[in-house]
Amino acid sequence: MKQTDDIEFLFNLDQDPNVMRYITNGKTTSREKLKTGLYRALLHLPKQAKAGACGVCQI
Repeated sequence: MKQTDDIEFLFNLDQDPNVMRYITNGKTTSREKLKTGLYRALLHLPKQAKAGACGVCQI
């Protein structure tokens, strides 16, 4: 799956009020804000992995 597919998938989930009511009380996020947040999270993954926070994610 390409990175753009990931963003589109997350955006579609975020636009669904039935999904987001459990996460943000139904508040949706713009595509640009999701993209920025995803990139920021991915930048921190190597640091978290070194700290053992992503042990479950490792293959």
